[in-house]
Amino acid sequence: MTIHLPGFIASLLACACLSAAPAAAQVNVDVTASNLHFILFDLAPDDGETPWLRLSNDNLSPLSVSSSVTPSGSDQYVQDHDDRRSTFEFSANTRLALVLDVRTDMQALPLLTREQGGWAVTSFRAEASWGPPENSLTHYDAWTVDGDIGLYPLSNAYTTRLNREDRMWLTLENDSVYSARGEFEINLGTASYSNALPVPEAPAPAMLALGIGLLGLLKRRRAGARLAAWPNAHHFGPGKFFKLKP
Repeated sequence: MTIHLPGFIASLLACACLSAAPAAAQVNVDVTASNLHFILFDLAPDDGETPWLRLSNDNLSPLSVSSSVTPSGSDQYVQDHDDRRSTFEFSANTRLALVLDVRTDMQALPLLTREQGGWAVTSFRAEASWGPPENSLTHYDAWTVDGDIGLYPLSNAYTTRLNREDRMWLTLENDSVYSARGEFEINLGTASYSNALPVPEAPAPAMLALGIGLLGLLKRRRAGARLAAWPNAHHFGPGKFFKLKP
């Protein structure tokens, strides 16, 4: 069988490179905030006033953001953001609870490099003031949920999936005889990124196999050259001697 040396070397190099190249992967980050509702607690049930709440924006529909990238030959950074704001009023001697359910789903298939991942953050805050104008009191409460996936440089641990559900609960307690005015805000943000991969290098086993294959091929070529120098010689198999015709 005749072996074409350049073609053989090119095939071995191609196999080595393919074995070194990482498989395609994808980063997905999704966050949904839903079930926004308010709970009123009467701190003075004997005062004859029923707790009440007024919203300037009564849109309580879910919020959802997502970002996704598939690694390619160029750097990628995709982000998404959404928010909701509203002002409100609520009654005196009332504790107001603001409740929000948040679901975070993140996935990143591992690569042979740390250059991909994603993050997500959800913040929920509220504040309200009450009392006489010259001496009003302001109360504030906030909750943040965040997470990220990918490779953590400090621990060298690759996180491929994060799924969590959180109930965010804010409380404003108006124990005065004045009604309260305030505002709340919901912020959702996600990001997915993938940096260009470096040119893959053949791993040590592939390079070793390539070297052994080349040495064997060169040895065969040298043996063929020696045979060509003896036109009347015959080779009777491994371990036999060359014998000239009379």
